[in-house]
Amino acid sequence: MKKKCTQCATVLTKSKATSALGVFSAMKEPVKYFTKEESSELHPYVCSNCGLTQWYVEEPQKFKP
Repeated sequence: MKKKCTQCATVLTKSKATSALGVFSAMKEPVKYFTKEESSELHPYVCSNCGLTQWYVEEPQKFKP
C-alpha cells in the first residue's frame, strides 16, 4: 500500500534514518527493554514535493492494546 502525503497527496518515498547503530525503533510504552514483542523498526517516509516527513513502524500490529 502506497502512503500519500497528508499535505499535497504526493506518494511518499520510504527512507532510512541513520544512527550510531543504523536502526531506529519505536517501542510501546511502558518500555520493556530486551524484548521485540512490542517494538518495531521505524522508517521515515518523505514527500518529494513539499518535504513533509512522516514516520511509520514496520509492524503496527505490535502496538495493539
